[in-house]
Amino acid sequence: MMLETFFEKFETFTDAPDAVAKMRELVLDLAIQGRLVEQILSESSADDILREIEAARNSSRKAGRGRKLDALPPVESDEISFGIPSEWRWCRLGTLGLISSSCRVHEKDWTSSGVPFFRAREIVKLSKFGKVNNDLFISEEHYQRLASDGLTPEPNDIMITGVGTIGVPYVVGDRDRFYFKDASVLIFKNCFGLNPRYLRLVMLSPYWNREIHKGSMGTTVHTFTIVRAKQTPIPMPPLAEQERIVAKVDELMALCDRLMRSSSNGRRGGLRWPGLR
Repeated sequence: MMLETFFEKFETFTDAPDAVAKMRELVLDLAIQGRLVEQILSESSADDILREIEAARNSSRKAGRGRKLDALPPVESDEISFGIPSEWRWCRLGTLGLISSSCRVHEKDWTSSGVPFFRAREIVKLSKFGKVNNDLFISEEHYQRLASDGLTPEPNDIMITGVGTIGVPYVVGDRDRFYFKDASVLIFKNCFGLNPRYLRLVMLSPYWNREIHKGSMGTTVHTFTIVRAKQTPIPMPPLAEQERIVAKVDELMALCDRLMRSSSNGRRGGLRWPGLR
């Protein structure tokens, strides 16, 4: 396959300026276009995922506590940025889970210990490094009160920055326990058990970055609102293919990490890939 040959020979190009960083972008672009792994026609299609979600909506199953998912219009042809395989579907992010924000936490409620309280800057650090040195907290009692709305982060939910460096994702881990700043950070409640690692790939891709900045260009401070997040078109593969895509991306990003370390231009290759937990 020509694509495999390209990646095998890529090491010969790593001395070009920003070569490794460009390779990372290419990997993500190919991944979300369905061009990175083999299509297996015997697998179920993305329609199966969407049918399950629709059935849940029709049976009044709720996301969070007392919240129903919005019924959003289909993605129109003029909103589609690239072609995808026949078993994939374009859908809006808001059809795949609940997108919301948190209850307001005032500065007077911040404490020096307790449950970590994250703003956009902390989510960016978590996305890049997988950890953050945090100096803001709220009390356990306050956290318990806020948790009653059903919007506390849970494993496999996705946090998304809404101000500053917008659209940066962080997949909530099994050991994570924190609260987050309203409007500054959005939450994607993964209430239908989708693959958060694949969705994270989409949110790290050049496509996502272009798409979410369309409505904020020309403003002093870029913002990514709940409304805009719900409307954003997402290329959705079959569930089994999502797993293969994530595995292949991890493999190729590990190659990028090795090339970055060995290249004379290694410092231009960007941050080491934090992996998809």
